[in-house]
Amino acid sequence: MQFNRFQTLSDIFILIGLVIFGGLIMSLIGLFISMSLFHLNISTVLGILKGEVQIHEVAFLKVLNTFASFGMWVVSAFLLIRIRNYDAFTTWQVKRPQPSKVLLVLPLVFMALLVVSAILIRFNYGLPLPQSIKDLNSAANQKLLENFLVMNNVNQLIANLFLMALAPALFEEIFFRGTVQRLLIHLFGNAHIGIAVCSFAFAAIHMNVMQFIPMFFLALVLGYVCHYTKSIWPSIILHFLNNAFAVLVNYYSTRMPMAKAMAEDNYTPSIAIIVVSILIIAGFFFWITKDNNHQSPPTHE
Repeated sequence: MQFNRFQTLSDIFILIGLVIFGGLIMSLIGLFISMSLFHLNISTVLGILKGEVQIHEVAFLKVLNTFASFGMWVVSAFLLIRIRNYDAFTTWQVKRPQPSKVLLVLPLVFMALLVVSAILIRFNYGLPLPQSIKDLNSAANQKLLENFLVMNNVNQLIANLFLMALAPALFEEIFFRGTVQRLLIHLFGNAHIGIAVCSFAFAAIHMNVMQFIPMFFLALVLGYVCHYTKSIWPSIILHFLNNAFAVLVNYYSTRMPMAKAMAEDNYTPSIAIIVVSILIIAGFFFWITKDNNHQSPPTHE
């Protein structure tokens, strides 16, 4: 069943409201559960929320952030689907990718993406941005992220792989590629514009000016992979691999010089590796787009 653009635009505005609603509701639920789980009183929690975070209280914020993210991205998308009586599996494209063998080559594609992203990070850092723009990356947020990535044992590593790699990949792909991208493609009537706008929103929502370009690039790749394979699973896997890699290099940064360089965005690949990586990415997209014509906007069933 096909809907007109006015209804699609109204869906987008409804979704924005549901993001706020879902985030607030799940944050409250997560707050009470986290307080009970970590045995914190209200005064301690208020101090944490004001930014007075001790290193042993970071786990509380990780769990709370996971609840909030679930509400913002998954609950909002699910409520929109229920309001409009869309089919969740069809809308989110929860099905086997085409071709199904694409899943086997995703680790190789991801390694190629890492190389290209490393170059884009260096390019992004080298841009002559005004200091006011650079200051958008607040020191408090950077410090909190650094605390999130502190891992002293394998148990903390596993927890971070779940809370900072798997959960965000699943939640964000359901929202951005599974819901927003499809709405935008239908709104604009053009797959490329819809994917580009969705990717820009994805990069902007992370509020990291100094890594905006590599995030936008990654989002474009995720968007096109989801679009051409007609499945959300490849984008979820690539997203997870990207997040998990960030967690792992931070865990091993004190043990391996290469991991330390990557964690600090100081890794510079050779020209040969860059060329091979670009060829891998180009070949991958040639393969998944071959004999496919997905330019028409999707329909909700």
